Amino acid sequence: MNNKVSIDINTLKFLYERYKAFTIPVVVILVSFILLITFIVPQFQALFTLSNDAKKDSTKIIVLKNNLNLLSTLTDSTLDPQLEIVHAALPTNKDFVGIINAISYASSISGVNVGDFQLEIGDLSNAPKDTEKFSSISLNLSINGNANDANKFIRVLYTTFPLSEVTSINLGNTSSNVAINFYYKPLPPVKYSDNNPIKRIPSSRLKLINDLSNFNYNFSSNFESFSSSPSSLSSPL
Repeated sequence: MNNKVSIDINTLKFLYERYKAFTIPVVVILVSFILLITFIVPQFQALFTLSNDAKKDSTKIIVLKNNLNLLSTLTDSTLDPQLEIVHAALPTNKDFVGIINAISYASSISGVNVGDFQLEIGDLSNAPKDTEKFSSISLNLSINGNANDANKFIRVLYTTFPLSEVTSINLGNTSSNVAINFYYKPLPPVKYSDNNPIKRIPSSRLKLINDLSNFNYNFSSNFESFSSSPSSLSSPL
């Protein structure tokens, strides 16, 4: 059974007269609540956003100041030789001239004659996609000498740029075959942001660069002398 309630004008008047004293406070409260939702809360949100932006800007200024202080301590006279050593040790591309110079230098210093060699060049059109891994060029060469001669040649080559690794050796009485990997590493894309601090080179890396500075990598005249005496080395590329 449904109970219906009907309200006429007289009833509304009666209710108004009875609760008239509460009308104004209720209206004020409703208006205040509407103003709070419409104006005050957004202002607090905007103030909170500005506070966060100010903190971010403050952090960014600190990072920029630290970066500036770090860069001000670095000089070209220090960075250029370090960059030269690192690039010579690990070229950013297939450094064929550096490889030939390294073989010529190792042959000259060790006193071991090198015969024919073959380079596995690979694809020249596309750079390696994975810049986090080390790429290499494989080379097979013959050495005119015994195991002792091969050892002397490899010892010199191991301290010569670009960095290399001997993967296999086939020894003989009068000649030996050596398989070598010469390494290179393309640079990754530069992703610089003002929000990122510039890191100082760790002492362990500086020590490594200092150790590499004792390697043989100045081939300013070796390649010319090597090219003028083809009998010392031949390459069926």
